[in-house]
Amino acid sequence: MRTLSRTIVLGCIALALGVAPALAADKVNYRYLEGGYLSVDVDDLDSSGDNWFVDGSFGGSWWHINAYYSNGDLGPDYSQDLWRIGFGWHGLLGDKADVIGEFDYVDQSVDGPGSNDSDTGYRIVGGVRWVPFKLLELDGFANYNDVSSSDLSFEARGIINIWRLGFGAAYEKFDEADQWNAFVRFNFGRK
Repeated sequence: MRTLSRTIVLGCIALALGVAPALAADKVNYRYLEGGYLSVDVDDLDSSGDNWFVDGSFGGSWWHINAYYSNGDLGPDYSQDLWRIGFGWHGLLGDKADVIGEFDYVDQSVDGPGSNDSDTGYRIVGGVRWVPFKLLELDGFANYNDVSSSDLSFEARGIINIWRLGFGAAYEKFDEADQWNAFVRFNFGRK
């Protein structure tokens, strides 16, 4: 009986040592390129619009720059182009999590029946990015958007990272719209 108990204990220790590196905390990554599908649902339009997007970031120990582009439809007969470029700060919570702040310049054009609007403005982002273990990242943000009108949006995002690839999804709720996306991310520097 004693040999069986010792074998079980040694087996559990060996299993824990084998699994621990895969679940060990990893740093939040600010060097990536991602792209995917974006669905936009504007409250005043009959149906949602299909879009594609690319997003990228490059950063150091406490700073990062980012760029974003999306193109597609807001709904029936409405198309959009949206550019964002900005910079940000991150830190305070150690390797596993960061509080972030960003400021983005925004350029948006919307083409619809009888109107072509082009507006510039800005977006201020505050939130948290958290890597509870190496394969998973969970993020939450509050965004103040001031382009053609001002509003506050809230965003939640999850990413599963496998080696250098990440597979993710996000949902963002605006005052008069909501959007969700699915994407693939390539992480530079991650092993």
